[in-house]
Amino acid sequence: MIRTITKDSLRGVFPALVTPFTPDGSSINFKDLSNLLQFHLSAGVSGLVMAGSTGEAATLEDEEYRSLLEATIKEVGGRIPIIAGVNSNNLSKSKKIIKIAEESGAAGLLLVVPFYNKPSQEGIFEYFAAAKELTSLPVIAYNVPGRTVTNLAPETVFRLVDKKIIVGLKEASGSMDQMLEIVRLCGDKLALLSGEDSLFYSCLAIGGAGIISATANIIPEHFVTIHKSYLNGDYKGSLAAQLKILPLIGSMFMESNPVPVKAALAMRGIIASNSVRLPLIAASDKTRARLSELFNS
Repeated sequence: MIRTITKDSLRGVFPALVTPFTPDGSSINFKDLSNLLQFHLSAGVSGLVMAGSTGEAATLEDEEYRSLLEATIKEVGGRIPIIAGVNSNNLSKSKKIIKIAEESGAAGLLLVVPFYNKPSQEGIFEYFAAAKELTSLPVIAYNVPGRTVTNLAPETVFRLVDKKIIVGLKEASGSMDQMLEIVRLCGDKLALLSGEDSLFYSCLAIGGAGIISATANIIPEHFVTIHKSYLNGDYKGSLAAQLKILPLIGSMFMESNPVPVKAALAMRGIIASNSVRLPLIAASDKTRARLSELFNS
């Protein structure tokens, strides 16, 4: 049974799973969750991230967060690692989430850069250092300035790695220059994971370890192909697989994540309902029409 992740085990495809809800959004649909988990286990993914931004963690109550993790970890049965999202800009709240993740049996934590507060780089470093003091679980930093406003600078990433505060980074700034600088500074001391679905191949090409992906909810096998082909030295095949899914990746961000992702999963029959929780609303007709076009082409 997988207990914890390591820098060296953070390789491959880690879908950031949606949290399936009942049609009215009032509770988690655990039957759909089971279907989704089995779908991903069959696809050969390397691990799963639960209760991240794609999992609508901001709308989950503490007990829902616990039940989601516990049900996932029980179903997966140690076959792959389960990484728990820690999405808070409040260290006291993060402490509660971390404790639940530990008690539930998570293999690691995905800790987002604090949002809304707009901290300095020193503030970000101190936040991560303080959070790491609270847990023995390995920590993956999550840089997503499009959601948090504040960017995690490469120099701060290096400090976090140097002090052994993080083992990995989900890098979703969308900047290849930034990714290259992180590789230059950190080398193989960090597991660099693409947080941009369209840059998976590019991340691998500069020495990255894998991806934490929203689009992989729908087509995990395609992302696994990109990774396996690259590892086997079939760079043309890996690139071709990346290029093939670019239109679908683009459609996933026509509206706020995970609205199109859930719509696509429901259209494919993997989950029963595309319901999301306010302030998000279900996918528009335009988005659904585009998804239907892509699936039928």
